Amino acid sequence: MSNTLALYAAVGPVLTRYQIDVDAATLQAQESVSLPANIHYVVPHAARQTLYVATSDSSSGSGNIVGKTHHLSAFRIDPASGKLTPHGTPAALPTRPIPITTDADSKFIFVAFNRPSLLLGFAIHADGTLGGEIKQNDAVDTGIFPHQIRVTADNKLAILV
Repeated sequence: MSNTLALYAAVGPVLTRYQIDVDAATLQAQESVSLPANIHYVVPHAARQTLYVATSDSSSGSGNIVGKTHHLSAFRIDPASGKLTPHGTPAALPTRPIPITTDADSKFIFVAFNRPSLLLGFAIHADGTLGGEIKQNDAVDTGIFPHQIRVTADNKLAILV
């Protein structure tokens, strides 16, 4: 039996699954999924059964295009093939997301934004679908230009750089 794995590649709003046959050293394009805007960041659930995708129609980097379509979406990963299918309802975001990350157990997903500086957290349901935004009682000081968010393996710290 061949040793295969899935690779996902994003170009604009299209996320394509490639099948890699390690033994034969081949890469073959499979199906693609189209999202409502350009893909900016992707992160898997800890159980590797769901893939979370942040999208926006704003320009990246120092571009001046401020878009109006920003989402966080979940896709179920087929355990046999790696094929992606939409999973639950996407969450609307207020502006272009930069990085996204989950906590170690993937019970929460965090989204950082740099223009304007902002950090949001969303619950993740047991089935991997996105829950609602977790409202904070106090404002979080996110600095002037956050660009990366990570959670430590012990879930004790979220680090926003």
